[in-house]
Amino acid sequence: MVFSIRSIFLYFIPIPKGMSETTTDYLQDFEQRVNLIPADKGLRFVNFIIDYIAFSLISYLIDSIYDAIVLPQYVYLDSDSALIFAIYGALISIIVFVLFYTTIEYYTKGRSLGKLATNTIAVRRDGSPITFKDALLRSLCRLIPLETFCALFVTPWHDSIPGTTVVKKTWS
Repeated sequence: MVFSIRSIFLYFIPIPKGMSETTTDYLQDFEQRVNLIPADKGLRFVNFIIDYIAFSLISYLIDSIYDAIVLPQYVYLDSDSALIFAIYGALISIIVFVLFYTTIEYYTKGRSLGKLATNTIAVRRDGSPITFKDALLRSLCRLIPLETFCALFVTPWHDSIPGTTVVKKTWS
């Protein structure tokens, strides 16, 4: 009897009800049955904390690599060199931030690490999955100063500007 990775995977992880064994995109099938129940502020706060920790770890790793490569060139930093070093570091952090959120939310169809942990998902207001443009806009809007705090009082700008919302993921 020959076993493949796929058959072993299917043996240990049951196929969710309504999915066939020939389905290759498990995320797409899940999306078709999501009910739109808005996520409360508590869940969204937990999402933020988990995502912030994940981003901080990745950012620290990339900043450490950047410092190891670039810092030896600036052994004796004068004020101009220190300013350039700081500007490059800030630009790299912004790029990593946008890439982190955009790629995770786009490739996981509206989920981030925090959303995976709390079983929530970002969708368009009509309930359809977010597009690359939506994921990119959400990431760019997170760069707006004090955007995080606006979520305490109103719909966060990273939801209202791209026309998305975060919902609790339940299946019908």
